[in-house]
Amino acid sequence: MIKAVAKAGFDSVRVPVTWQQHLGEAPDYLINDDWLNRVEEVVGYVLTTGMYCIINIHHEDWIIPNIENEQGSTGQLVAVWTQLSERFKNYNEKLIFQGMNEPRLRNTDDEWNGGTPEGQEVVNRLNLAFIDTVRSSGGRNKLRHLIIPSYAASAEETAMIALSDVFPNSDDKVIASITSYTPYNFALNVRGIDRWIPTAHEHDINLLFDSLKEHFLDKNIPVIIGETGVLDKNNHEARLIWTRYYFGKARELGIPVFWWDNGVLENTAGRSDVEVLGLLDRYEAKFVYPDIVDAIMGR
Repeated sequence: MIKAVAKAGFDSVRVPVTWQQHLGEAPDYLINDDWLNRVEEVVGYVLTTGMYCIINIHHEDWIIPNIENEQGSTGQLVAVWTQLSERFKNYNEKLIFQGMNEPRLRNTDDEWNGGTPEGQEVVNRLNLAFIDTVRSSGGRNKLRHLIIPSYAASAEETAMIALSDVFPNSDDKVIASITSYTPYNFALNVRGIDRWIPTAHEHDINLLFDSLKEHFLDKNIPVIIGETGVLDKNNHEARLIWTRYYFGKARELGIPVFWWDNGVLENTAGRSDVEVLGLLDRYEAKFVYPDIVDAIMGR
């Protein structure tokens, strides 16, 4: 499967890893050996192809960015990244660490709206704890590229400003990360629209990339879009147009973008909440939509 990704022209793979079911008790939070060995094996698959590999902390309920839970979240984050830094410290710079995925206050009114000042500030401090942990761990980690998100990895204006205003510019190997399925009602909302509306949708995508340029690139802050994609709503041609436009805008600015391939190729359950974002048939190791892959690549 990984070889098929490389052969298609991709130069990097983001490997999302959930650790919480594989951690021991506080305060050490020791990672289960079998799980960590398997993660390292997958990292090896990616690096052997010559691609870059990102590993992260993904879908963790224990990261709670508020003052009340900051100490506990920080302690666990540091414990996990201390172990990961030690395990991977001799890997070269083609292995990249992403400290957190979408740190946010779950199931609150502030989950996806860009966050409160408190939440944004706690996320920034968690980001710094991650950077300090990796940089002090020895080996090649002093040279490793590190990725830090805004609150919820949000592309909301307030979240991007909160991250860029305190970005650690003294470290030239730190990268900002946001998630953006833009425009939401077309790209990610399963109950949204399935038609590509050129004027409206191009406008929304233009605004996104103008904001990324203003808040990051113009401040000499590198940025990636860690997740994007467009749902399959039996609207293949519209998806193809979106992909060409979205990835084309990213290419103009030199912003790397990662398609969130969740492995779902069709809504076999017939449910109304299924996100069909898969491009790769993981069993056959073949891309089901090679024209979308070509659009991602600008071919």
